[in-house]
Amino acid sequence: MNTSAVVDVVTPTNRSGEFMREATASVFGQSHAHWSYVIVDNGSPDPAALADAVEAAVGATSDPHHSRSRVTIERIQTRGISAGRNHGVTQGTGDYVAFLDDDDFWDPDYLEEMVAALEAEPDAVAAYAAGRFVDEAGVPFGEWKAEPASRAEMLRGEQPFPHIPAFVVRRRSAERVGWFDESLHRAEDMEFMCRLLIEGEFVAVPRVLVHYRRHVGAETVRSDAIRVTWEASERFLSRHILDARDRGDSDVAGHLIENRRRARRMFAAHEAGKVLRAHRTPRELGEVWKSIRQAMTLDPIGFLASLFGQAGGRIRNRVAAVTGR
Repeated sequence: MNTSAVVDVVTPTNRSGEFMREATASVFGQSHAHWSYVIVDNGSPDPAALADAVEAAVGATSDPHHSRSRVTIERIQTRGISAGRNHGVTQGTGDYVAFLDDDDFWDPDYLEEMVAALEAEPDAVAAYAAGRFVDEAGVPFGEWKAEPASRAEMLRGEQPFPHIPAFVVRRRSAERVGWFDESLHRAEDMEFMCRLLIEGEFVAVPRVLVHYRRHVGAETVRSDAIRVTWEASERFLSRHILDARDRGDSDVAGHLIENRRRARRMFAAHEAGKVLRAHRTPRELGEVWKSIRQAMTLDPIGFLASLFGQAGGRIRNRVAAVTGR
């Protein structure tokens, strides 16, 4: 195994440094010795606070001078997270690239485990790990697994795409397919992984090594996050289906059609739940009608089955609460 393989770590941020000290400290604490760290200030409102958070993490290391030489803060014009990541990857030449969002953090042996997995599978284009969800205070409240899955299974949506902070890509593979699509402001990581899967296989690292933070202010907890992410994935899946057909790749086209079908059914189920939860205010009635119309257009059978299934479950729960059964 090539233990001297270099990993370029990239963190884009548009915040003023909250959580950055913990994220940065988790990079400095890695057991894998060969890495460089680029933090891309992509429009933070207080660059000084960001620099202070990074400096605090540097100062806590055993060799602050050496640690400081391994981290760079690049300030760019605000153009979105894809542009931030793309700028970051151009600052390094390492064998691998890892992405750490500014509110997440890693276990100390994360990079070591990921590099070992990729070195053991030289044909794999990327590796993905298991992890846990944590709240604003860092308290765990759930986990996800990194089940081994074939390229075809992932393209079909039988296993979800990995979380980006639990993902390390081989640089030469990413450079062949291109980095992040800067026209996308949601699901840009999923679209990137979709293109990588067309290129080759991912390797699973089943250990829990990543802490993925869910908190107020995070993009993933916005009230419209599911809708916006689904709309972005619908667009890129449809585009890649057409591209696969144009180049005569019927296998990939078929896999992506199945992925899109699954995504539509999941979205229809989500919209059915939203219809049942609505409080019937004029504004919510407008949203309900929008949900019904969109879900019935995409997947009428899935929407109606989920609507009646969820409604039936609510009725059974209420009956049980009244009767004590």
